[in-house]
Amino acid sequence: MGYDIKGIVIKIGDVQRVSDKLTKREVIIETAENPKYPQLIPVELVNDRTTMADGLSVGDSVRAEVDVRGRAWTKPGGETKYFLSLHVWKIERTS
Repeated sequence: MGYDIKGIVIKIGDVQRVSDKLTKREVIIETAENPKYPQLIPVELVNDRTTMADGLSVGDSVRAEVDVRGRAWTKPGGETKYFLSLHVWKIERTS
């Protein structure tokens, strides 16, 4: 299921090599659906999509189409942690 996030680019991270098969880049988007309480939403661009942020600048208005991804990781001691990420499959400037 996909979602749209509309807002202003606050930060564009560097490309990080996580493993031989995984690179990722984080972009922070500030939404203002309620201007009194703006939200800072981190979205991830993964592998071949990391270059999609190359043409963006801080301050750009954007619309990002994202998929919600979640996973579990069990620590060696047995405790399970849960992670959530928003993976971008399309991001574009808006006027």
